[in-house]
Amino acid sequence: MNNIFSIRNVVIAVSIGVIAGATLRVAGVGRTERSPETTGNADKTGTTGSFVKGARAPVVDVQGNRYIYQVDTRHSLVNRSAGAHATELVVSGQLAHTAVDDQAREFELVLRPRTVRLNIAGTDRLDQRNRGLLLRELASPVLISVGGRGHVDAVHLRAGLSSMAARTLKSLVANLQFVRPKSSSTDDWNSEETSASGRLRARYQRRGVRRFTKTTQSYTSVAHDGGKRLSKARITVESSAADIALAPSMRISSVNRQETLRLSIMTGGMSVRHTEITSLRLDRVENVAVTALAQRLDGYVTTTLDRFVAGKADPRAFERQLLGNATLPQLMARLKSASDSHARNRILVKLRALFRLQPDMLARAASQLAAMKPSAGLTLLGAMGSAGTEQAQITLRGVAHDAGLPVKFQANAVAHLGRVQSPQPDTVTALEGLLDSAAAHLRNTASLALGTAASRLAAEHPERATAIIEVLRQRIAATTDTAQLVRLIVALGNVGSPAVLPDLARAVGHPDPKLRHAAAVALQAVAGAEATALLQTLSADSVSFVARTATQVLQRRARS
Repeated sequence: MNNIFSIRNVVIAVSIGVIAGATLRVAGVGRTERSPETTGNADKTGTTGSFVKGARAPVVDVQGNRYIYQVDTRHSLVNRSAGAHATELVVSGQLAHTAVDDQAREFELVLRPRTVRLNIAGTDRLDQRNRGLLLRELASPVLISVGGRGHVDAVHLRAGLSSMAARTLKSLVANLQFVRPKSSSTDDWNSEETSASGRLRARYQRRGVRRFTKTTQSYTSVAHDGGKRLSKARITVESSAADIALAPSMRISSVNRQETLRLSIMTGGMSVRHTEITSLRLDRVENVAVTALAQRLDGYVTTTLDRFVAGKADPRAFERQLLGNATLPQLMARLKSASDSHARNRILVKLRALFRLQPDMLARAASQLAAMKPSAGLTLLGAMGSAGTEQAQITLRGVAHDAGLPVKFQANAVAHLGRVQSPQPDTVTALEGLLDSAAAHLRNTASLALGTAASRLAAEHPERATAIIEVLRQRIAATTDTAQLVRLIVALGNVGSPAVLPDLARAVGHPDPKLRHAAAVALQAVAGAEATALLQTLSADSVSFVARTATQVLQRRARS
């Protein structure tokens, strides 16, 4: 049995450290991985158009949507040259995958393991203490940065995770990696991507409506520590097949994957076979309040899927990597000349990194808004909103109140103020003040943004969220204007909390069909059986546009 563990570095290199070479002391769970190296693709882009034939809407991950999967994964490792027994890690449970930032393509992955076994020669070798420790480590959140076509650009792991936990979590991230083709009409395409085993070439083939197969064709390099590559190591793909189904939202609905790899080390004639069998099945979709990735990176280390060693934890490391040597003048020049949304989204991510690293650049950037085309100006405002910092909110408030700017820019700044992850008290005050703006567009956007701000505050500052709900309620009570009532009802829906259901129930029973329609729109953001029951009532409404909207919302719920 010890022969298996004598190739500890080989095991880690192939990233089956899922089974980690440290299993020699099955207490290897407690060994910490040296911090992963900061790296990543600096040209990360935003969302791309849908590649599903016949689809009309772009692929967009809605911020706060949490996809809950049932997951079973099994990794087995055999040192073929030593004739040893198989070592096998088996994990089952739930996997929560949440869109944290729908513009910057950032996600959170949390495994909720029910069972974990480490079998050696058919016997579970985890004692109670180490099983509990591994279960806790596997439940550590992983933050993910994804490129526009679906490549995983970087993963952010809690510092101090054992190799076993880190490799297992990286493997699950890789299973949710679906790289879309460059052309929407393509049925068969190739991609270069990374996994926990190394850098690879994959082939995707369309098999039906939202159904695909993915096969690993070959590995071009083995997982490494960022500096010490195994030059005489080679991964051979013995077999590879993954059946992938997508939900109507274009998020993964199910994955059934089986792959067997052989790692050969020329020196010494070592040969290790690794087999992974993973099943993911979408169970349900929830809407939750999320905290911006940038505000959570303290205590995290940044790496790519195919690297496993790096320096100290640094919450700004990935942003520095993204920004590189780019300066504000360079990025602004590129933004003004960008000809398509993909190019603008790549610049947005770099600008966001710049604004977080150098807050003084925000005011300088905002001073150029008046001379910018709408597409470039809106991208710049998106970068400020995605940055979400204190200084970014101050700058956006200034834009919102600048009557010298196009109303479109002002309203967009207001919308971003509602969407920042941690709205400051001054931001909420500014939004409340804009409810009385002379510009109808700003009034409307401010009311909707207030509801969204309340949803962002609900988890960590429930008293502030409740105060916003009360402001909206008071506004509803103080007006009889139908247009104002419509936008205030929809704003309450943006809160997304069951606390607003009594207000929406009153709108459901209102004699004015416009208010009933507003209730149907508002209810789409509120989860739970009571909201569904109200929608079912509206779906039978005598006014066709009310019934149609409620039915569409119910259908979307059923599909998700």
